[in-house]
Amino acid sequence: MNKTTLENKGYPAKSADFVGRGGATERADFGTNCPEVAERSLCRRVPKAPDGRVLEPSGLFLMDGIEGLRSLPRHSVDMLLTDPPYGTTRNYWDVPLPLIEFWEAVRWAVKPDGAVLLFSQCPYDKVLGASNLAMLRYEWIWYKERGTGFLNANRAPLKKSENILVFYQKPPVYNPQFTYGEPYRKTHARSGSSPNYGKFERVGTESSDGRRYPSNVLFVPTVSHTIHPTQKPVELCEYLIQTYTNEGEVVADICAGSGTTAVAALNTGRRFICFENAPVFYGPAVERIEQARLAVAGGGKGV
Repeated sequence: MNKTTLENKGYPAKSADFVGRGGATERADFGTNCPEVAERSLCRRVPKAPDGRVLEPSGLFLMDGIEGLRSLPRHSVDMLLTDPPYGTTRNYWDVPLPLIEFWEAVRWAVKPDGAVLLFSQCPYDKVLGASNLAMLRYEWIWYKERGTGFLNANRAPLKKSENILVFYQKPPVYNPQFTYGEPYRKTHARSGSSPNYGKFERVGTESSDGRRYPSNVLFVPTVSHTIHPTQKPVELCEYLIQTYTNEGEVVADICAGSGTTAVAALNTGRRFICFENAPVFYGPAVERIEQARLAVAGGGKGV
């Protein structure tokens, strides 16, 4: 979808514009916090996007992501995977989410046993984690082959990792993505007692096929020639989606950007409902997702 098509549909075409809550076009304000929004109904009989389309999987919608979540049927999402703005640049789209509204929308749309995974990086990961300590469980570390932060290389180390915070109310689906190597037999501990855990029995494991449980550090190459400046690898999102959902379940993304979550969902047999409020990214993301649909239908994978 090109810029002209978006304009013909009535969407704002200026790259510094974005679709805000209630469907109105707003502009980013670098110097202020997001204003408080009056209470509004969370449940609607026929949830629709600003363009009139019914909100249903599988689709990408040009609208505010929090408003999108609030418009969905209650507890209709199995997993929320999103890369929210960190607020570390002066890009018009890099405005942190209003976290009180965000968690309210999450509790409405995501199932109690659904996983909520949020990409982040220091220092914003501390803000995100502290915003909901009751649901924060643990984190993954994405180790990248290329570092960032060269402008500050004389004052701070390069950044070669990002955090993926995992939140949930009740234990979600967990499908460990095993790796395989040489067969092994190991003893992890002798019988005894521990001041922290009390008495325990000798524990050992063995694997004839070398199957190993995953650690929380993921080695996935970064991507180049991207649609979005902070675009994440499809492979990384596939890994996370396969870990926390089963085939046919619904994955949501409220900051869809280039559409990577949608592509990863298609590749892994999941449904998706994604939201992006910047037309400059929405158009290319729609094209990318449609290409992924064709690839998957033909027995391949989207990229």
